[in-house]
Amino acid sequence: MRLLILTFLTFTTFNTFACKCIETKFQEGFSNSDIVFVGQVVSIKDYKESCQDDNCTDYLVVFKITKTFKGKSDNVKIHTFKDSGGCGYPFKSNLEYLIYANSSGEYSYRVGLCSRTSKLESENAQSDIKKIEKR
Repeated sequence: MRLLILTFLTFTTFNTFACKCIETKFQEGFSNSDIVFVGQVVSIKDYKESCQDDNCTDYLVVFKITKTFKGKSDNVKIHTFKDSGGCGYPFKSNLEYLIYANSSGEYSYRVGLCSRTSKLESENAQSDIKKIEKR
């Protein structure tokens, strides 16, 4: 029986959907973003406008901004898909991030895995901040 299951799994293909990104260089990421900032996640909740029959596709993530490099706002609301297959960014509460976002309405922005967004403590974020501050 185990052999039959193993054989089935070995020769069966599954359609999966995954986010596919092309690496964005710093200059391109900065230039193509409407807002770039450092902020701490204040809350993460279902984005009600993305819900159909209690099935929501997006999160609404609210940030407290600690430093703005491009664009202007005190508190920012970010939309991101819930799953990585839709290129949603996996934000965690209370963590700080360097955010590259694009406008999706008044005081509202969208972020995905393909942006240069990263945890503030990461090498990528620290390198980008140094480049931004040299501008």
